[in-house]
Amino acid sequence: LEKIVGGAGFLVVAVETENADAAARFLEDFGRKVSGLKGVQYVDDRPPTEFFKKEALLYLSLSDLDRLTDTFRRRIDQGKLKKTRLLVDLDEPSEGESLSDEVTFLQKKYGVFLNLRPRYQNREGTLFVSLIKPSFRATDSSRTREVVGQMNEILQELDPKRNDPSLTVRFTGPYIKQ
Repeated sequence: LEKIVGGAGFLVVAVETENADAAARFLEDFGRKVSGLKGVQYVDDRPPTEFFKKEALLYLSLSDLDRLTDTFRRRIDQGKLKKTRLLVDLDEPSEGESLSDEVTFLQKKYGVFLNLRPRYQNREGTLFVSLIKPSFRATDSSRTREVVGQMNEILQELDPKRNDPSLTVRFTGPYIKQ
């Protein structure tokens, strides 16, 4: 994990606010400035929504996956029987109806989990998070102090209250706790 992505820890920036637009502007400015710091690999403040859309089936429970598989198998079997003219079903639903119902059911069930918001945030839009990935371990306290000090300077320079009086910014995560 450390070789591929630099370890599991992040320096977390939490922004609480009543104004989601102000938080977004602040995080954009903060991320731009922090990403230029020595010792910062990257800033992650947006969920990989395209990945979640594309790979949504990876998150199905086994029972829902079995249910979907059974629906596909039934449709394939019915299609084969129709081609051979061995099946005449007068009460059969229109083409694609049962499959469409199944997909709609799954979209409703899992739509809550696939939060497709543009930023990491709570449902109410009052708490936003930005993940900063340092290029060193959290146990390297001297480098951590240096980067956190620089981030505090950037925080003072940007003055979050200037964007909106309700903005509150805190740093947390393993780097801060160390």
